Amino acid sequence: MFILAAIAPLLGAEQAPRGESWRARAEQFVMVGGEVKIPNRVLFTNGMTALDTIRIAKGVTDKASKTRVEVRRREAKPVVLNRQEIERRKQEDFKLQPGDLVFVPRN
Repeated sequence: MFILAAIAPLLGAEQAPRGESWRARAEQFVMVGGEVKIPNRVLFTNGMTALDTIRIAKGVTDKASKTRVEVRRREAKPVVLNRQEIERRKQEDFKLQPGDLVFVPRN
């Protein structure tokens, strides 16, 4: 455990405050991946949506699906969104929860 705590800052991880588990700390984030320009974890904020995380990831790559975005939530089926419909305000953007993964597949 000491070794993990010692190298965690080098891996980009912060030490969890006393009494708080690593798992609880990780769940304060959402992940954005797939065909986005900068896949990464994003600090969760209340009201955050799927498109917010894509914007934070500097948008999608040239290989990204023009429409499809998936939100994967622990122990649930993925929610499939239509990115173009959300951008045109014809579909409501999906509100995220800590621990969610926003995934943009290839075209």
